[in-house]
Amino acid sequence: MSTKLSKDKALTVGIVGFGTFGQFMARRFVQAGHRVIATSRTPYFAEAAALGAEYYEDADDFCEEHPDVVVLATSILSTEPVVRALPLARLKRSTLFVDVLSVKVFPKQLLLRLLPPEVDILCTHPMFGPDSGKGSWEGLNFMYEAVRLGDDPRRAARLENFLAFFRGQGCRMVEMSCEEHDRQAASTQFVTHTVGRMLGAMELGSTDINTRGYEALLQLVENTRHDSFDLYYGLFLYNTNATDELERLEQAFDVVKKQLLGRLHDIARKQLFPADGDAAAAPAANGGSAPASRSSSAASLGRAAAVAGAPSAAVTLGGGAGAGGPKAPREQEAGGFTLVDKEAGAAARPQAADELERLEQAFDVVKKQLLGRLHDIARKQLFPADGDAAAAPAANGGSAPASRSSSAASLGRAAAVAGAPSAAVTLGGGAGAGGPKAPREQEAGGFTLVDKEAGAAARPQ
Repeated sequence: MSTKLSKDKALTVGIVGFGTFGQFMARRFVQAGHRVIATSRTPYFAEAAALGAEYYEDADDFCEEHPDVVVLATSILSTEPVVRALPLARLKRSTLFVDVLSVKVFPKQLLLRLLPPEVDILCTHPMFGPDSGKGSWEGLNFMYEAVRLGDDPRRAARLENFLAFFRGQGCRMVEMSCEEHDRQAASTQFVTHTVGRMLGAMELGSTDINTRGYEALLQLVENTRHDSFDLYYGLFLYNTNATDELERLEQAFDVVKKQLLGRLHDIARKQLFPADGDAAAAPAANGGSAPASRSSSAASLGRAAAVAGAPSAAVTLGGGAGAGGPKAPREQEAGGFTLVDKEAGAAARPQAADELERLEQAFDVVKKQLLGRLHDIARKQLFPADGDAAAAPAANGGSAPASRSSSAASLGRAAAVAGAPSAAVTLGGGAGAGGPKAPREQEAGGFTLVDKEAGAAARPQ
């Protein structure tokens, strides 16, 4: 749904950052009757002309056009340097600044800190993009908070004009504080991107027998695979709630594994101790009697599953052919038990266990990418003279491996390096080389973070 604006309501909209999303927004603004000007670090003269917009390579020339609204369509990671570089004095003092970032508390605090007090600030998040919004915007969510608005009624009218554009496109307008947005988005957005990246790392493909649920997973991969790692990393680093969600996701995976392994152990015990009946195999909490630690991999689940899936499989405790004797060639280890397949000579590994293991490995890859990028930032603070060379990321998005033992909690603590300007980083020796740690030091991913002001490297919520 789109409506042409009358001339008295048409705005001059200046877009800073004319990449994929900036062009996506520009097309709709022009179609609705607004004048669109743009600037970016990459020249986009031809693209702007094709959309009916005007491109200015020089930021001074852009600002001297005195746009009514300046839309910041930069990446999360580049927003601060871009705002600092803008020649703000060349803009009208009544300019309305609008950000469209996927996180909200960060730009809200940034714009309040860096922009002159005379300008208005509107924080927004169109909950769609070039892929999900390539057709109609009808019913798509548009979140906004008017952070600062001058007393002049013309400013209120301009703000309403800008919001009316999205309303006229059919968006569902959601007025919400930036703080509440980030709390909710940690689930709706960061978890979505994390799962999409995990499934993408598994290289899932369509089959001849797709279910609707599987089709939804493939669509999730499709919706997230075009987004850059910088966007995903920004969702993690600049939303203080994201660390908790990553940890909850990891814990939930452990619960599911525990349920599967516990049930298999119950079946194994029934075969080991048939005289004891159900008493010996009573399931414990969370669906099973045996705890599953992070070190019990999905592979052990697959081997243990042979107990339930192969009627010909007998179970003995681990000593092999006899107590203390060597293992027979037909025996396989499974969750502390030895499974002997009397017919085939091996306990067959169910294919579902392979998929569970691939999912676990994909989660490790995503964690490694996040932790690796945090380590790169830490190294830049440790070795500023070396510049990018000291922080060159290795394969999979980061230079430091993240094992299963490096929990999501360490990611949260490491994020304090990038998120807190007052945090300094030292290598792990504490107050001095080999000395005791000072009370203000915290371990994070192999580094010690020292918060010079607050006395501790705060863990993001």
